[in-house]
Amino acid sequence: MGKRLVHHNDPDIIDQSRSDMGGLFTEVSDLSRKRRADLIVICSPDILLKEYKCTYEQEKTELSNVKAMSPASSISM
Repeated sequence: MGKRLVHHNDPDIIDQSRSDMGGLFTEVSDLSRKRRADLIVICSPDILLKEYKCTYEQEKTELSNVKAMSPASSISM
């Protein structure tokens, strides 16, 4: 059988474990933050396209209204 290591209340091992867990927690938090940032970048083109389409439709409607109210459009031949 192999050696069995038992470390009860060893302050150095406890401190090392806390340090390792703290580093792991920091790394997981950083990865999660980066993932969210990547998702925002990936989703942004879709959001921008929707905004451009909405702005285009608004401008198109406004142009139609201006043309309809223009004196030149009311002259018939």
